[in-house]
Amino acid sequence: MVEVCEPPSLLALTWVFGEYVSWVKARVSGDAAAGVRLTLTHTAPHSEHWDQYGAGATGVGWELALAGLAIHLGRPDAPMPNDAEFVGSPDGRAFVVGSRRGMGGSSRGLW
Repeated sequence: MVEVCEPPSLLALTWVFGEYVSWVKARVSGDAAAGVRLTLTHTAPHSEHWDQYGAGATGVGWELALAGLAIHLGRPDAPMPNDAEFVGSPDGRAFVVGSRRGMGGSSRGLW
C-alpha cells in the first residue's frame, strides 16, 4: 500500500510477502545536469523468513530490479533481456549468488 507519494522525489509503501509486512522507501535526489541518485531502503522486521534467508530475503530481488533499471537507462532503446532466461543462465545464477554472498549470506538453497 502506498503510504507517501511526493513526485518526483519520494515514494514510500508497505510490502507484503505472505504473512510478512515490510516497508520500502525510494528517494530521488539531484538533477539531470548534476546527476541523479536513487536511494532505496527496504526495512523488514525480524522474522523466521529473515532467519532462513538473511539479507537475501529482500535484497537479491532488488538488485535484480536495479540491474534491469541500469540496463534500461544505459540503453533505453535496446530490447530488454528476458528476466526468466537471465536468472536461469550461468551469468544470472552467478549474479544472484554473488549478491547473496555480498550481503553476508550463503548461496545454500539457491539452486
